[in-house]
Amino acid sequence: FEKLPVPDRVDVIAEEIVRVDDIDLNQHVNNAGYPSWVLDALPADFTMRRKLKEIQIQYKYPVQKGDTIKVKTQMDENTGLHVITNGSSTLEFARIKTVWQFK
Repeated sequence: FEKLPVPDRVDVIAEEIVRVDDIDLNQHVNNAGYPSWVLDALPADFTMRRKLKEIQIQYKYPVQKGDTIKVKTQMDENTGLHVITNGSSTLEFARIKTVWQFK
């Protein structure tokens, strides 16, 4: 698999605390939580006019209940580069690349 790049700039940033319903049986965030955070971080006018066509995720480090996460996003035309870190941005949990198309 190709290594996903880190965003060159941050166009959108969101922060939230990991909830109990994000956690799986291993006491880590379920893999479905990561793309959900990315979608929640994007502006509504962007997601209302587009649909997700492709997503690639590289999991780096497990997230646990109570962790504060930041989603930093670089959006170019129809491609998004996203990095999910802890609240202080010192630990990278995942990198995500999204490709969008207009509805």
